[in-house]
Amino acid sequence: MERRSRRRWFAALVLVAALAAGLVAGLAVAAAEEATPAAGQDGSPLIAPPDSASPGGGGKVVYKVGWLDDVDNMNPFIGYLWTSFEIWYLTYDCLVGYDPVTFEPVKGVDSPGLATDWTVSDDGLTWTFTIRKGVKWHDGTPLTARDVAFTYNYVIDNDLENFTSYLEGIRRAVALDDTHVRFVCSRPKPDMIRHWLPILPEHIWSKVDPKKAARGYGNLPPYVGSGPFQCVEWKKDSIVRLVANKDYWRGAPRIDELWFVYYTNADTMVQDLIAGSIDGCAGMLPAQMKQLGNVPGIKARAIYVNGFDELGFNCYRDGPSKGNPVLRDWRFRQALNWAIDLDKVVSIGYGGYARPGTTVIPPDYYKNPDWHWEPPADVKYTYDPGTAKQKLDEAGYR
Repeated sequence: MERRSRRRWFAALVLVAALAAGLVAGLAVAAAEEATPAAGQDGSPLIAPPDSASPGGGGKVVYKVGWLDDVDNMNPFIGYLWTSFEIWYLTYDCLVGYDPVTFEPVKGVDSPGLATDWTVSDDGLTWTFTIRKGVKWHDGTPLTARDVAFTYNYVIDNDLENFTSYLEGIRRAVALDDTHVRFVCSRPKPDMIRHWLPILPEHIWSKVDPKKAARGYGNLPPYVGSGPFQCVEWKKDSIVRLVANKDYWRGAPRIDELWFVYYTNADTMVQDLIAGSIDGCAGMLPAQMKQLGNVPGIKARAIYVNGFDELGFNCYRDGPSKGNPVLRDWRFRQALNWAIDLDKVVSIGYGGYARPGTTVIPPDYYKNPDWHWEPPADVKYTYDPGTAKQKLDEAGYR
């Protein structure tokens, strides 16, 4: 059994391969309304600011965020932890932008994505996107539809992990000119506008051997993206440092640098926030959220976001498996669904900052009912120890 963290923090309990119940929760975040550096026992800052840093005036404005998971890899095809995805989406742009509340795709010049418009053929096999003008990579090179086509084809041709499943059904991406890209699909693809694939610079990644991109290429900073920040430094198990892209097409960020500071202990992170050594933190325990809610000058919020945590079981039938063979029995996994009291997990494990989920795609992931399916009462799992015991008896577990 393994625990995985996807992108941002929904909390979900999912029994893979059996339609399972889950938990949907929010990202616990807290921020100081007006933070100033605090001194350690020897009088030195607990987290040393960069030279000439200041919260205002003529110095650099640096915003420091504490988190409990370090980035595992800067390469979008290798990294897996939610922290890596956070960095990618701050340093790269995606083809389509989404409304921050509904997660619905947004068209037009005000869209946060590279595409301002798109059309689909009557048979659903051809999609054409209009790419906005004036976007530049961090090194000043113009971003065009050719970069979009290259990124998609790079993944499709080389079966690169992380995003390959998003692109199933796409045969080819073709840049018609600098501002238009066409996708030809083998079947209708309604999720064509929900890929979350970071668009990469062709003039850099075309020189990267796909085999290395899939296994060994680190994409170490400073690397070139097109997002509001550029990653310029990563010290493993210490800090990730981003600097503002002053030429960002949506306007320059209002801070000069964004730091993500790695902590191994949540209590230490929260104390640093209270002391003013950091300006925000993510991933506190429920008790810490309630504690911070009573601290003057700090705002603590639980926010629904587009990701989830899951518990998955190795239950593959084909190929070598080191998992417990019992977990390959769908009847056993089904019994587990009836045996788990999700309401109690929400209350005790998440301190109320969650709610039971019902399927793999939580209801707050996309507001559109086409994406979230709510099981009817006759097939919906609820906490029922009696039914769980009955299912185990029927499966021969006595």
